[in-house]
Amino acid sequence: MITKGEKNITARYAMGAVCGYWKLNIGSAKGLQYWEHYLKSQAQDLHVLDVIELCKSFRDNRTHHRDHLKNIITNNLKQMILKNWKDEVEFNQRTLYDFMIELENLEYFDKQIWELIFETISHKKRINNITYFTYFHKKMEQFNSDPKSPFFKKLDQNI
Repeated sequence: MITKGEKNITARYAMGAVCGYWKLNIGSAKGLQYWEHYLKSQAQDLHVLDVIELCKSFRDNRTHHRDHLKNIITNNLKQMILKNWKDEVEFNQRTLYDFMIELENLEYFDKQIWELIFETISHKKRINNITYFTYFHKKMEQFNSDPKSPFFKKLDQNI
């Protein structure tokens, strides 16, 4: 049953509420489930920057294991990320940098997303920020040299 205001809930409202629950660590589990339901059902309306904000908020979370957010990303947000990549991330080094940092903090190493990250980095024609480029290069070398990494010895041509 839909209550009076529920038809006006957007993905951004749901994202804001979920970020608030995770960041503040207050509120009921039922309340968080309510907002996560809307976040998941309207995930296609979010943007990559919203995923970055969700990850930043989840850092302060003390109620859920990181697998909780990993599952949300894999099952609900991944298709949106892949769909919006070209428009929102490919030519925005700051967004790419922030996204990589948050995925690494979350220990989320989805092969398809990381392949897209490395592909995007490798076809950059210009270095806009040496700090970002240093980080990108360091991560690529780290993944390429780690035997446990799915990219072990596969990034030589990109580096």
